[in-house]
Amino acid sequence: MVAALRSIDHLPLEHRDKAWLDWFEELSLSASVDDQPIPRGTMHLRAANATTRLADVSGTPQRIVPMRRDHGILFALIVAGRGRLVAPHQAFDLADGDMMVLGTADDWSMTFRSDFRAFILQAAAGPLEARLGRSGIRLPKVLGSTVVAAVAKSGLRTLGSNLETSGAADLTAAEVALTELVASALLGEVREPAGSLTGVQTAHFRRVAATIDARLSDPDLALALIARLEGLSVRYAQKLFEGRGESFSEYVRQQRLEHCRIDLADPNHAHESVAAIGQRWGFRDQSHFSRTFGATFGMSPRQVRRARSQTEEAYPLRGKPDGRKSAAARPAPMLQAAMDRPPTAR
Repeated sequence: MVAALRSIDHLPLEHRDKAWLDWFEELSLSASVDDQPIPRGTMHLRAANATTRLADVSGTPQRIVPMRRDHGILFALIVAGRGRLVAPHQAFDLADGDMMVLGTADDWSMTFRSDFRAFILQAAAGPLEARLGRSGIRLPKVLGSTVVAAVAKSGLRTLGSNLETSGAADLTAAEVALTELVASALLGEVREPAGSLTGVQTAHFRRVAATIDARLSDPDLALALIARLEGLSVRYAQKLFEGRGESFSEYVRQQRLEHCRIDLADPNHAHESVAAIGQRWGFRDQSHFSRTFGATFGMSPRQVRRARSQTEEAYPLRGKPDGRKSAAARPAPMLQAAMDRPPTAR
C-alpha cells in the first residue's frame, strides 16, 4: 500500500478548497480559514484498515474541527506551530511537542495561529475507552509531562517521521502501543472525581490489567488467580472493576475481543484462521466467538478481515488531483458504520 502525498499548491485555485476539505474528511475532520480565501498545505496519509490512519499534515493558519459523525480517536502531535484547543469545558494553549487526545465525535476546535506541522494517528475508540473505564476523563486532553506521556510523544514522533516506510502492520502495532501509553498517561494525570477509583486503586488496577493481559490466552482465567498473583483479596479486586462500572468477566471479554479485532486487521496474521485467532485469545468455541464478536462490533470476524483487504486494495486510488474520491476507495456505508461503532457492553 502506497502512501499518497498531496499538495494544495499543485491544484488549480478553483479546486483547492474542496480538495483540502476532502483530505481532512478522511481523518473525520474539517478545516476552515478566516483570513485567507484559499488554504495551503500538504498531507501525507497512509491507511492500515478502515479505522487506522496516519497523517503528516502541514499547513497555513486555520481552524480544524471534528465532523462529529464517526466514533474514533485521534492522537495528534504538534511538530511545529502555535495554536489553541478549545472545548466546552476546557481550553489549552498549544506549542511544539504537545500531544493531544481527541474524540472525532466530540465538540472541540483547534486553531493554529501560525504555519504548522502535525502527526495524526486515527484509531478506533473502543480500546482506549475500555482502558479508561469510568474514570471520569473527558476528551479532548493534552498530555502532561509524565514519563509515560514523554514515551507516547516519542513514539508518535518516530511513527510520523517514518510514515513513508511504515506498513499496515506497523500502524496496527503502533495503535495498540500508543493506546496503552496514552491510557496510562491520562489515568496518572487526571484528578479522580468522587465515586471513581482513587489514585492508589488506579495504580492497583493497572497492575491487575497488566497481569490479565499476560494471561488472556487462558480460557479458564479467573479473578481468584489474578488477585492471588497481585497479592490482593478477591473482594478488593472485584471492587476495582466495580469502581469502573464493569465486572471482571466483562473486562476480560472486551480485552479478548479487542485483541482479536486487532489481529484480524493485521496483515501479519492474514495466514491464520479466524478460529486460531479466537483460540489464541481465550475463545474455545468458534461459533461463540463469532456471535460475541458480531454482537459487540456489529460485524463478523470475517467481515473485519475482508475490510482490511479491501482497504489495502482501494487506498492507493484516493487523493486524485481534483480532490474527488473513487467510489472503490470508500468503505461500504454499513462497513464504515460498523468499524466506527463503539463496543457494546454485554
